[in-house]
Amino acid sequence: TVAAEPLLLIGRRGTGMSYILSKLHSRITANELFMSDSQVPLKSAFVTTDCASITQLHLNDVMTLLLCQIGDVLQGSVVPKPKIGNLNLLAIQDPCPLKPLPLGYYKLRNLLLLVLRTMSIRQPAIGLCAIVDGIDRISDCLFDWIPLGLPPHARLIVGAAEDSDAVVQLLARDPPPIVVEVPALPMVLRKAMISRVL
Repeated sequence: TVAAEPLLLIGRRGTGMSYILSKLHSRITANELFMSDSQVPLKSAFVTTDCASITQLHLNDVMTLLLCQIGDVLQGSVVPKPKIGNLNLLAIQDPCPLKPLPLGYYKLRNLLLLVLRTMSIRQPAIGLCAIVDGIDRISDCLFDWIPLGLPPHARLIVGAAEDSDAVVQLLARDPPPIVVEVPALPMVLRKAMISRVL
């Protein structure tokens, strides 16, 4: 396993990006995917902003949800968990994840970046794939929580509409993220796919 840049999945709205990221999460959860060719099993933390029950997620909510799931992944780790002040990462286990934590944006960001950087040390037997669908729909979104590079055993995949400000800002970084574009299917193919499902 080698270090890599984050992966940015882009496409027009309605091309199935949310489905692709959700399916990727499902396959990782089902233990069908491994980290590169090393056969290190992957665990996934998945947050989507495409939810009818939530009108709008703030960036702190997204990072809180990610950290909650990463805390679950690290439960088996035998080394000390990352802390900020007296807050242990595993203390972020709230049954109502949108309840505000006693952390501001920068502490949440630093904690997330710390966990990603040290994943291979804290839990060398597994790899972490953090997935955030629809970063262009996050209210008050900054992008410095997305690292320029990732160490071995950690991957970050984010999805956004190709015409969004999020994509413009991320592509302007040095180095830019790895970009994968989801092509728009002709309407006739979309209808054929829907009819097969129904």
